[in-house]
Amino acid sequence: MQNGIILLADVEAILDERSVENNVYLLDNTKKLGSIGEGTSDLTTNIVGAVNPDGSLAAEAVMNWIAYGIAAAPLPVLRAAGGRDPGASRLSNLLSEIKSAKPADVTKAIARSESIANQPSGAIFERKSGHQIHVPLVFPRPLGASQNGSAIRAGDLSPLISNIAGPAVGDGVLYPAQYGSPDYLTEGWYWSATVDTHKIGIHTYEIHLVVHRPIEKNGAAVRKPETYVVESKINVITGIMANGFTGYGPGVLPLVPEPTAA
Repeated sequence: MQNGIILLADVEAILDERSVENNVYLLDNTKKLGSIGEGTSDLTTNIVGAVNPDGSLAAEAVMNWIAYGIAAAPLPVLRAAGGRDPGASRLSNLLSEIKSAKPADVTKAIARSESIANQPSGAIFERKSGHQIHVPLVFPRPLGASQNGSAIRAGDLSPLISNIAGPAVGDGVLYPAQYGSPDYLTEGWYWSATVDTHKIGIHTYEIHLVVHRPIEKNGAAVRKPETYVVESKINVITGIMANGFTGYGPGVLPLVPEPTAA
């Protein structure tokens, strides 16, 4: 069984209060099975370990996590926008303006186009080692330590999950790993874990959440990572493997007999 968990984070509130308490909201896709605390920072996800009537394990349970910022566009959208050719778009818009502009306004259209082209088209991230890298992202607002009187916003960028840890991992209930995927919705990487469903009961685990604090450094806008720990729980329960059509154990699907030819 695949269990999906979404972590929604108020990035600006986390950085302002330096705490994830009441600033993150967890949701899963197992509400039908009785998960508790949907939409709060205290979520207990029910994990069903399906077993055969003889008690043997019928299917493994898998958990998947993904994080989003409440006020941010998903990273894949930003990266896709950043990968486009800004020059081609600028020249196309400029040509349209020139065609419709009066002769006296052509110079203004060109100047406006050059101003847009010179705006920063990415973000600078600083690693814990101090090394800085430039990532070609496009944000909803212009970047810059201060531009048009408006500072850059921390909430423009979604948080990242850097690790799944805690007692459930140490006790061998969760076996997490980061996987590569061509799925753009997960930015190519996502965290997943198999669950040892023989270990019945409630188990606590930790989500290590990385958010970026925007600061001004040497006249440039730089985003520095900060890691916060979000505690969550799973409740491992058992359920007998059943046929979804009959409600009973595994077996042949009920088929309507074919009419006998006269």
